[in-house]
Amino acid sequence: MIFFLLSFEFFLPLLTEQNDPPEAVVNVTIYNILGQKVKTCVNEKKNPGYYTHFWDGKNDRGNEVASGVYIYRMSFEDKKVSKLMVLLK
Repeated sequence: MIFFLLSFEFFLPLLTEQNDPPEAVVNVTIYNILGQKVKTCVNEKKNPGYYTHFWDGKNDRGNEVASGVYIYRMSFEDKKVSKLMVLLK
């Protein structure tokens, strides 16, 4: 099981001319080391702020995946960040 903190404040502006912060569609997807999609964790509108997501080590079909190195990719509009993580069982 993996726990990681996703901070989207570097994506979303902290100060805006509006009173309400802008919402934007945020996508967090996990890929295996071969680049094949394993799980879409987040794909929804978010306000600026800090978010956490707990991945239970299962793929989109609900099957447990093997221990190993995985890539999680966070994207917002035209900005993308990819990081490595290790799943140990």
